Amino acid sequence: ETAGRLADAVGDFTRAISLKPEATSPYTARAEVMARSGNWEAAARDAYTAIILGSRKPGPYLTACQASIALGDFEALAEYAENGIRTAPELPDFHRFAGRAYRENGDLTNALAAYDQALKIAPGDAATLLDRALTAIMLRLYDRAEQDCSAVLKNVTSGPAYALRGFTRMKMGSLDRAMEDSTNALTLEPREVMALLTRANIHLLRNRVSDALADSRKALRIDPAQPWAYITYGSALSMAGKKEEGLKILDQAVAMVPDDGEAYLARGRCLAALGRLSDAAKDFEKAASVDASLAESAKTELDRLSK
Repeated sequence: ETAGRLADAVGDFTRAISLKPEATSPYTARAEVMARSGNWEAAARDAYTAIILGSRKPGPYLTACQASIALGDFEALAEYAENGIRTAPELPDFHRFAGRAYRENGDLTNALAAYDQALKIAPGDAATLLDRALTAIMLRLYDRAEQDCSAVLKNVTSGPAYALRGFTRMKMGSLDRAMEDSTNALTLEPREVMALLTRANIHLLRNRVSDALADSRKALRIDPAQPWAYITYGSALSMAGKKEEGLKILDQAVAMVPDDGEAYLARGRCLAALGRLSDAAKDFEKAASVDASLAESAKTELDRLSK
C-alpha cells in the first residue's frame, strides 16, 4: 500500500513537471518521494535539477545530501552541505552533513568544527554527539570523545554510545571500565562490531586468547570488510600459536589498509614470533613511518629484536 502511494505521488509530480518544467517545487517533492522509496540516484537527479533551476529552499539540498551519503559520494556531499549552510545556516543538519563529508574526505579538523557548530544550534543531539565522538577518536582526542559519549548516555541507552566509550576508555588505559561499556553495548546490540573488537583487544592484553579469538571471529563474520577485525583476529591467532595462519590474516589487513600503522605493528610481532626478524623490523619501521603515535611502540619492538 505504501509503495502504491509513493508511485501515485511520483506520477502526480511527474505530471506537474510536464506542465511546468521550469518550476522547482515538483522536482523537490519528487526527489523526496524517490528518497523515501530508496531510489537514491533518481532522488539525486531531481534534487540537483531543482537546485540548477534556482531553488533557494533547503529541501533539495537536504535530499541531495542524503542521496550523496547513500551513494557514497562524499565530495558531492561536501558541496551540497556547504551550499545548504549558505541557504539555511540555522539548520543543524547541514553542519552535520558537512562534518560527515569532511571526515570521510580526511579533513578531521574541519569535521570537528562542523560538528561543534551543529551542536551549538542543537545542543545535546545524540547522533551529532556520536559523530563528533567518532571524529575525536580519529584525532586521538579520547577525553573529548569520552565526554560526548557520556553526554549521550545520560539521556538515552545506546549501544553505539557504549561501544564508542568503551573503545576510548581502552585507549585511555581504563580496561575495566572499557570492558563494562563493551559488554553493555553487546547486551543491547549483540552485533556491535566495535564493542566485540574492543573486548577482544582487552582479552589480548590480559592474555585471554581464546576469548579474544571468539570475539574477533564473530566480528569478522558480522563485518568481513572491517580491517580492525583482521588485525585483532590475526594477532589472536598468532598468540594462540597459530602463527602462519595469523600471518595470512595480517597480510590481508595490511592489504586492506596499507597506511595503517597498527596493521604493520601487529604483522611485525607475528613475523618476529616466526623468527623472521628482518621482515619484522621492516614492518615496525613502516608502522612508525605511517603513524607517528606508534613510534615508541615500534622502537620497543625493534629493541626486542636486537636482544
